[in-house]
Amino acid sequence: MVDNTNEDKRLEIFNLLQTLIDGDLIFVVDVQGSVESVQSTLVFIDIFFIAVAAIAISLSFFFTIISFVSTIKENSWEFGVLRAIGLNKKQMNKIYIFEALSLIISAGILGTFVGLFMSFIQTYQFNLFTELPFRLLFPTALFIFTIIASIITAVFGSRAAIKDIENKQISTVIKALD
Repeated sequence: MVDNTNEDKRLEIFNLLQTLIDGDLIFVVDVQGSVESVQSTLVFIDIFFIAVAAIAISLSFFFTIISFVSTIKENSWEFGVLRAIGLNKKQMNKIYIFEALSLIISAGILGTFVGLFMSFIQTYQFNLFTELPFRLLFPTALFIFTIIASIITAVFGSRAAIKDIENKQISTVIKALD
């Protein structure tokens, strides 16, 4: 069929061919219609995956806050000592934010490589059995959304965790008085 054939003309030809061909051995398939249907379905699957990722990121935000609050409470003596030797509140905030970012970025890099490796193996194995050419599709929008949301979660989670201890007196922090 010609590339610029509209949908109505394509369906008309498809229906005409189906009525003319009678038999169980010959099939008429509207490939362009099937491709359009699959592409519209993939859009909804991408939206679903982004929604699931947003839920997971929001849950990880609360986990990050809980984790950093417990880490800061356990290391409050170190926090007090660093404040006593001259670090101000802004510098202490930077230290904890950089710690959170280093954890998130390293986990993101490691997770990306492991995920790509596993996807590569699964796709290659699937294509080996179906004898299709190798084609690995990377969900770029979901990946970028997840990385950006993780970085924002790390920054705000660590900032929220340190708020409680940064306004206390240095002597109170070192003695672990509440």
